Amino acid sequence: MYDVAFDGTYFYIKEWRLNRYTINGVKDSSISFDYKVRGSAWDGTYYWTLLNTTEIKCWDISSWPVITEITGNSFYPPSSACRGLWYDGSYFW
Repeated sequence: MYDVAFDGTYFYIKEWRLNRYTINGVKDSSISFDYKVRGSAWDGTYYWTLLNTTEIKCWDISSWPVITEITGNSFYPPSSACRGLWYDGSYFW
């Protein structure tokens, strides 16, 4: 397991694929996701990933299993040494 994000209903876990699990730990489904993820977070609307390229990207997962990148929302953390990603309701950490 490389990361985990919770949207209030499902856990999203990047293993070899991007997997979605219920609160009971039952695998709901999975999709191909060809990015190496160092961390992920849910902001209440979007799924965010910190990639091994050190870029933080934004994804719309509301049409799961279709996942769409929200272009223009990408940014870079203050250091390339960052590992993990968290959203506290106001800020990314």
